[in-house]
Amino acid sequence: MEIIWTQSKWKFDELDHKRVEFKILSDDRWVHGFGQFLLRQSPEGLLSVRVSVDIPKTQTEREVFHCELPQCYVDLIQKHDDQAVAQFRLFYTS
Repeated sequence: MEIIWTQSKWKFDELDHKRVEFKILSDDRWVHGFGQFLLRQSPEGLLSVRVSVDIPKTQTEREVFHCELPQCYVDLIQKHDDQAVAQFRLFYTS
């Protein structure tokens, strides 16, 4: 998977491993639900932000969905209105 380096108003520690409610376009299809942010930080301070979702397939199998976020999605990250639901939200509307 390609690493996309972005600039964000959020710091690494504010987003990394935090729960997010999201609705985004990925591979020309809408994907929505709950996941968590997984981040990397470059030596220059840029962030690679990925949404990761653990999807149960059966009782013993699961699939993990990852989506590396481009700058336009990183710019849309907001604090969630209901912190009991998720810490952040990311809703893309075309």
